[in-house]
Amino acid sequence: MTKENCNKWRNPFTDSRSTAGKRVAKMKTMKKVKCLQIVAVFQIMTYVISDAFFE
Repeated sequence: MTKENCNKWRNPFTDSRSTAGKRVAKMKTMKKVKCLQIVAVFQIMTYVISDAFFE
């Protein structure tokens, strides 16, 4: 999972003027945030594990 995966959630054609569009945009933003959090945790875990092994 990379930043490219996270960016695919952003849809430029989402109509943010309507409430439904806003809700969809919010959901997509939440998905993107969750995705970035997963990536960050994964990177930290990888760093910690490799650090522990190669001490």
